[in-house]
Amino acid sequence: MRNTGLLIFIFALAGLSSCKKDDTWISMTAMENAVWIEINAFRSQNGKSAVTANYDTMVEQAKYYSSFLASGNTDQDGSELLSVWDIIHDRWGGTNEVAIVTLTQKGSSQIYAEDIIEPVINQQDTADELLGDVTIGGVGIAYDPGGNAYTTILMMKVE
Repeated sequence: MRNTGLLIFIFALAGLSSCKKDDTWISMTAMENAVWIEINAFRSQNGKSAVTANYDTMVEQAKYYSSFLASGNTDQDGSELLSVWDIIHDRWGGTNEVAIVTLTQKGSSQIYAEDIIEPVINQQDTADELLGDVTIGGVGIAYDPGGNAYTTILMMKVE
């Protein structure tokens, strides 16, 4: 029996690949890619275009924020997430920012992509955010010592 808890923060401020940045390869893990595929499938089912994964900034920052939380840090005032957006905006500009952050509790079984994305899709406000007017994004997943998954989905619109 899976024990799936969902912790969601939404900040709407107005195929597997990788990218080399500063001699470091940025890529999504198989789990992150599976979640990304589910997001774009959900968008397609609802008549929306796919969102392009942006590895050098969006994925990198999503991974950073998930790792920050999985390391036991909290961001109750949202300041760490705002600094993530500052980095992204310095690189890309952009509007229609969406950040969805979830905690999926491991329980006694392995966590699958569906365990992460289904609660997001099944909750109206986060589902609406996934269907927003966005063009690029990224997913980052990090695990705490207990095996719980912290997932960050970042998306925004760039012209």
